Amino acid sequence: MLRYTGVPRLENAIGVDVEVLVRTKLDFDVAYIENLCIRGKQLSGALIPEHRVILVEAFDIWERRRFTLAHECAHLVLDFRNAGSPSLFESHGDSFICAPDDIGTTEDSPWQKRREVLANQFAAALLMPGRLCKQLYVENNSIDDCAGALGVSRQALQIRLNQLGLRA
Repeated sequence: MLRYTGVPRLENAIGVDVEVLVRTKLDFDVAYIENLCIRGKQLSGALIPEHRVILVEAFDIWERRRFTLAHECAHLVLDFRNAGSPSLFESHGDSFICAPDDIGTTEDSPWQKRREVLANQFAAALLMPGRLCKQLYVENNSIDDCAGALGVSRQALQIRLNQLGLRA
């Protein structure tokens, strides 16, 4: 996706600006809601395709909000944008909702867990592109510097580096 649309960057010119990507390239709005709750369930994020909006919990830290937005972007790109193909994600009527546990992949259903793992992998690849992530880590050899440059949490970066075979 990024290869064809260009990559909007954060002010540091390194990290991917996922909000600009969602707003300008995917033509969806982003709303930050305090105490985001739908149908009595506390949420980290929700995709509401009918209204062309992604909702994100406003009280989460910046890095978590970015990851949640990228995660919801995955639901948009992998399911909603692929009309006619089998759904990768279970929708709740006209929306896709993700609780904190969903993003952490602790759902009981294997299919639900798989869809959330795919969304997390998409989010990680979007925010921490392999080549850029490797380059930053090799140049700095610092988790904190690399995480700061990419605008992600230390924990998310450690997981991504493990996936890329750079840390045990």
